[in-house]
Amino acid sequence: MDNFVRGFYDFFLECEMRSHVDMHTMHLPHKDTWGLLVRRDNPLASLETVSPEDLIGQPLISSRQGVKVGVLGQWFGELADEMDVRAVYNLPLNSKFLVRAGLGSAFTYRSLFEANEMSDLAFVPLSPTSESTQGIVWRKTLPTRQAQAFLDVLKEVCAEAASL
Repeated sequence: MDNFVRGFYDFFLECEMRSHVDMHTMHLPHKDTWGLLVRRDNPLASLETVSPEDLIGQPLISSRQGVKVGVLGQWFGELADEMDVRAVYNLPLNSKFLVRAGLGSAFTYRSLFEANEMSDLAFVPLSPTSESTQGIVWRKTLPTRQAQAFLDVLKEVCAEAASL
C-alpha cells in the first residue's frame, strides 16, 4: 500500500472494498463467496456449508484479514476468540499447500482454487453466506495516458457486465 500511495503503481485491486476518501474507487461487478478450503478426507468436506460453531476446535488457516477483524471477524461474531488459527498467509497459493499438508482448513474465496470432485480439495461455503465486494482504487492525481486508457476500457467492460 505504501508503494501505491507513493505512486509506484497506478491501481490497487482491493478484495474487500472499503471507503477511501482520498482516492478514486470503482466497484467491480464480480462478487466472490467466502468459504473454507479443506482436504477431501476432512469431515468438513461432506458439509453443504460451515457455520462458526462447526469450526470450534478445528485447526484453521487464515488470510492476513484474520478471523478477528474484517469480514471474517464479523462472520465469527462472539466466537472469534475461540478459533484455533494455526497459520496466517499472505499469498493464497501458500494456503493451498498448507491445507494439502494437513495443517488445517483455509479461509479463502470460491474462485481462487479449483476444488471439484476430481480434486483432493473441497470448497465449503460459509453459512451465513459472506460475499466479497471487489474493486479498483486509484489516486486522485491525473492518471497517465496508459492508466486512463485502462480505466476507460475497464469502465466499458464493467458496464457491459452489469447489463447482462
